[in-house]
Amino acid sequence: ASSSGQHSYLEAVVDGGAPQRFKIGAERGVYRLADLRPGPHLVEIMHRAETWHGVVTLAAIEVDGVLEAAPALPQRRLLVLGDSVTCAEGAGARIGKKDSSWTDPRHSYGMLLGEALTLANLLFAVAVIAVVALGRRMRIARPSR
Repeated sequence: ASSSGQHSYLEAVVDGGAPQRFKIGAERGVYRLADLRPGPHLVEIMHRAETWHGVVTLAAIEVDGVLEAAPALPQRRLLVLGDSVTCAEGAGARIGKKDSSWTDPRHSYGMLLGEALTLANLLFAVAVIAVVALGRRMRIARPSR
């Protein structure tokens, strides 16, 4: 993985365990996620910041064994459009800390909404997108049926 900025982090969760954070540098680096016993494992990788902190490139994933297909996503999909706050900018912030290591997308409004819908057995695949209008008006049109 590599980043175009100096404040980019990836997070890895292996088999539902504690998240591990990795600061991503400008040079392509290798990040070891875990030493795992043989057998199937679920690994989730998440970008912990917005692209204005740096564009992250995940160039490859290496495994000791077989890389299997990801679990199927729910058929219903939910797109949450918002701003930086919607996508977790400031979630978990610490006073005086001015980097993105504290950003936690799992606690963004969109992901929390998706979690609540899942708990209610309304399964959705959730995507959260920050839209930056920079002072321009935006209009989101709903297609007519």
